[in-house]
Amino acid sequence: MKQLARTWARRPEVWQVLASGDGAWAFWTGKGDHGRDVFCAPLTVAPSKAPFTALPSTALLSGGHPEQLTFGPDHHDIRDVSGDGLRLILGQSRNGSGHDHLLLLDRTLGNRLRLLTPKQERHHLRGGVFVSGGVIFASDENGAPTLWRLDLTSARLEALTALPCLPRTVQAGPGGILLAGDGLWLWDGALRDLLAGVTKATWIDATRIAVLGDRPGIVTLTGGVEWLEGRDIAAGHGRWALTRTEEAPGFRPMAALPEGWLGVTRDPCAPPEVWADRRLDAATGPTLDPADVTEFGPLWRPDAPKGLVVMPPDPAWTGFFTALGWAVIGPQADLAAALRALDLPPRVCRIDGLTHLATGVIRIGPAPVPEDVPTLRVHFAHAPTRGRSPDLFLPDETSTITRPANLQAFFLRAAAFLETL
Repeated sequence: MKQLARTWARRPEVWQVLASGDGAWAFWTGKGDHGRDVFCAPLTVAPSKAPFTALPSTALLSGGHPEQLTFGPDHHDIRDVSGDGLRLILGQSRNGSGHDHLLLLDRTLGNRLRLLTPKQERHHLRGGVFVSGGVIFASDENGAPTLWRLDLTSARLEALTALPCLPRTVQAGPGGILLAGDGLWLWDGALRDLLAGVTKATWIDATRIAVLGDRPGIVTLTGGVEWLEGRDIAAGHGRWALTRTEEAPGFRPMAALPEGWLGVTRDPCAPPEVWADRRLDAATGPTLDPADVTEFGPLWRPDAPKGLVVMPPDPAWTGFFTALGWAVIGPQADLAAALRALDLPPRVCRIDGLTHLATGVIRIGPAPVPEDVPTLRVHFAHAPTRGRSPDLFLPDETSTITRPANLQAFFLRAAAFLETL
């Protein structure tokens, strides 16, 4: 049992994918020994005239051997990469609290980390992007959202402007600083309100911005927005590309290169991989059997299932429970009807409190099933307790279970719970 839990807990994951401005380096965050760490690999550009109006169908790039850049007990995420790929701005918080500080990783100094902003537990900090001689970020210290510039040489901190709210993303580009989160603003010496209802924004070129709200679109600084059909959008180097169906297998572009795109392959049954035209992150892990497509959504059904687990589906979680002999399905409005129609045993368990990040939206339990269904309640340090003590408490996770040790503990606790039913 312990080895099965360990195997699925260490299944590879990819959260972010970025590229250096010169297209020479690929960077991503993936699963390290303790949590989310930063990896990189070199890229070699090959001549190509493939069209950029769609995803490249021919090989544009080849990758080198991945290198892990960060280690340690706390998660790291990438805020920005310098044009030559030799320096990175990273965000990190103590025990996954979400109250971030910024770090400068210098690859010319043996991946040395330099603390840029103090470690703290009081406010939120977004962004951390390179500008000439400094770094720009936003924070809500003392309850006042503010845009700041930190000089990398003198460490002088300068308040640039007050903000209407704390943005979700901050990006530097040819036309200034983009801030997105419930709206789109541009700071180019003065703060300009461009558009409402935007959660993500990326420069295409000096006059066009790719945005994501309820759907993707293209904003022109001279005025106007063109809305597109799709689930996500990537942009840069004068181009943009859509992800039309998030759940479909295939290549998802996440970062523009001078020629081509960098992104991940998506296969609901296999671990994600970082690709240009071939795999960069060669880590492998257990694969998941395909799900049955039912009127109640995807159903993972092993031979002769012992019962049904109702939970937000995730490849690692689903694979572990089906390996134990349990079927897995997502939250159901009418669980009794699903059990009858799918001919499943009436032995049912709900796993509640899990947070699942999918298609850019956080889907939160509990599953809408009757209260008398046996329930294992999992609680994160910064999630609501929903009025009762949890069965499993994970103090150093925020949005999902990402640390292998925590995921293994969750699997073992859940397996023990299932044995009691």
